[in-house]
Amino acid sequence: MKFNIITLGCKVNTYESEFMKASLLSHGYLYSEDIGECDVIIVNTCSVTNQADNKSAKLIRQARRNNPNAILLVCGCSSQYKKEAYLDLGVNI
Repeated sequence: MKFNIITLGCKVNTYESEFMKASLLSHGYLYSEDIGECDVIIVNTCSVTNQADNKSAKLIRQARRNNPNAILLVCGCSSQYKKEAYLDLGVNI
């Protein structure tokens, strides 16, 4: 299975995304830059400003549009504050 991680925000999000990437690679997943060919897309969101929330939502919509069959997982601070709004964007997890 192929995956991609889109990271927004702070150093904590970058660290967490790198940890997720290493974990998935160690379990046999393959990293792909091409979102269109991924089975799993992870968006690690940021909520520092309204602009960051908007960018998170934009990237989630874009990921869903570019690969409607992928499992779309959203994490990060924005996903905690706007859970229902992101579920409306077609997020699986």
